[in-house]
Amino acid sequence: MTGQINRQPFSRVVVLFDDYGSHEIGVGEELMQQLSEDPRYEIIGALAVASTAHQYDWTHVDVSIDRFGEITQYGVDKEGWTELEVQRIKGDTTSVLDQLSIPLIVGIGDLGKMGRRDDPVFGSEITLKALQFVLEREGIRSEQSGR
Repeated sequence: MTGQINRQPFSRVVVLFDDYGSHEIGVGEELMQQLSEDPRYEIIGALAVASTAHQYDWTHVDVSIDRFGEITQYGVDKEGWTELEVQRIKGDTTSVLDQLSIPLIVGIGDLGKMGRRDDPVFGSEITLKALQFVLEREGIRSEQSGR
């Protein structure tokens, strides 16, 4: 996987890890952990996708983006509705994120389960807003640290 990242002509690359609905730690989570431990890469943020699986863990998020594109301090559920938990979402393998050194985690609903509010046909607005939020915060951190 790192070979594919290294071949990209861009300084910022978005990498998707999917567990394909598995409730166990799978290949995607293992790859995410390997990438986060590799000193050649700097992870500036992650999008944590909520789940309503029967077996789930909570994970910390810095903010969430609900199904209407609103930034909230509360978590969101699979459909993108705001939860009661502050800065936490539940998912079947999202707790892996708590074990990694990631400066910003944004919670979002399941991309295919928000009533087409994040449909690629309409511009994937929730995903786009979440990625923009991560990039904007990286810019702020870069300015503060003089990078």
